Amino acid sequence: MDAGERMNTGFEHFKKEIYEKKPELFSELAKGQSPKFMVFACADSRVCPSVILNFSPGEAFYAAHIAAMVPPYDNTKFSGAGAAIEYAVLHLKVENIVVIGHSCCGGIKGLMSFKGDGSSGT
Repeated sequence: MDAGERMNTGFEHFKKEIYEKKPELFSELAKGQSPKFMVFACADSRVCPSVILNFSPGEAFYAAHIAAMVPPYDNTKFSGAGAAIEYAVLHLKVENIVVIGHSCCGGIKGLMSFKGDGSSGT
């Protein structure tokens, strides 16, 4: 199955097995979101917070980064993570911020082997 077909099949499954079976939920979500959780997770394709934590649509606001890293606050650098936190806390009023990691994380492995002497291209 090619990539386009895989995505179409996945969407059709979602539409028939989830969306159409929960019209009340999706009708409410169409009006806006009010998640109770903000989840920072690794961008690793094997780690899906909704699956791992059994969240339904609308329960969590996600930010995915390599190794689930949350950089320190700065007005100019790392603005993506800061903007996500600001939006979640100030506008969505999330009550819980969760950072989840996982075993065998390539991002952490790379970080721990990084020399920091300028010899790396990354």
